[in-house]
Amino acid sequence: LEMRTVATCADMSFRDGQEAQWLAGALLISEEAALTIVRSKSSLEDAAQRYGASIDMVRGRLNVTSARKRAELAARPRQRRAL
Repeated sequence: LEMRTVATCADMSFRDGQEAQWLAGALLISEEAALTIVRSKSSLEDAAQRYGASIDMVRGRLNVTSARKRAELAARPRQRRAL
């Protein structure tokens, strides 16, 4: 007997919903916007209002884009390497 994995409509809807949520976040808050939020030291509430997104969406985009870490690294003075 051949075993097959069958995706139910509920599984498809859940995955489609996750993709739609990710895409919505990416369209509302780009990587550059996430960096701008961090660099300007905006609160999550202010950023959510500015971009028309939920606080959870802003927090998620800052996390997914690593905006805090990237801004922190960019702000550090560059050290010269000894050859």
